[in-house]
Amino acid sequence: ECDLDTNGDGIPDDCNGPCGNEQVGDLNGSGTVELGDLVDFSAVVLEPNSYPPGVLCVADINLDSAVDGNDIQGFVDLLIGQ
Repeated sequence: ECDLDTNGDGIPDDCNGPCGNEQVGDLNGSGTVELGDLVDFSAVVLEPNSYPPGVLCVADINLDSAVDGNDIQGFVDLLIGQ
């Protein structure tokens, strides 16, 4: 169902990709947002149409259903722990 949000992340489970319990911003799947995610995040922001919904879901930091420049500050905040 498109309006079901079982993990409470504000993104419907079946609409914007399979985020599941993944940490937003954790592009390399390590469990935390760290420098290792920076290259992958940058690549997704520059060419979002090249990535599947699950990756876009994790890279959509501000949860507006678009991966773009508006997600950069949120990613930096996650990276430095704010």
